[in-house]
Amino acid sequence: MLQGIKVLFPTHVLLSGFVIQGATEEILCRGWLMPILSARYNLSVGVFLSSSLFGMLHAFNQNVTVFAVINIILVGVFFSLFALRQGSLWGACALHSVWNWLQGNFFGFQVSGQDVGPTIMNLKEIGPDWIKGGAFGPEGGSVCSLVICIGIGTILYLNGNDIKKIKSIQL
Repeated sequence: MLQGIKVLFPTHVLLSGFVIQGATEEILCRGWLMPILSARYNLSVGVFLSSSLFGMLHAFNQNVTVFAVINIILVGVFFSLFALRQGSLWGACALHSVWNWLQGNFFGFQVSGQDVGPTIMNLKEIGPDWIKGGAFGPEGGSVCSLVICIGIGTILYLNGNDIKKIKSIQL
C-alpha cells in the first residue's frame, strides 16, 4: 500500500469523497429523518431511531460485528446531539468526514470495515479485537465506545442533562 509524502495528493482527493459521503449520511439521518421523527413522536425518539438507521446502514459492511453496529449507533447519537447543540448540521458533517478520512487515509486503519486506499501513515493496532476493533477498524472497539460515551456525556453535561434545551437544526 502506498504511504508517506508521495500520497499527499491522492489522500487529499479522497478527503473530498469523504466530505460528500459524510455529509450525505448526516443530511439523511440528522437533517431529514431525525426532525421528522422528532416532530411525530419526540426528540429522544427522533435521535434514537435516526441513529439506529445510521447503524443499520453500516450493518452489512465487511467484517461488521454487533459491537461495531452498537458503536455506530452511539456515534449517531453523538452526532445528533452535537448538531442539535450547534443548531446546525455543518459541524456534524465536518466531524463525520474528517473522522473517516483520518482513520483511513491518515492513520491507515479500516473505516467501517473498508480499506480506503493510500495512507499518509500506516499505524498498526495491537491488542485484542474487542479493544481495538479488529478488521472493522477502531469503530468496532471498546476504546471507541469510551470516547463516544465521553462525547455524549460532555454534550449532555453542557446542556444540564436537558435534551430539550438543545436547539433545532438549521442547514
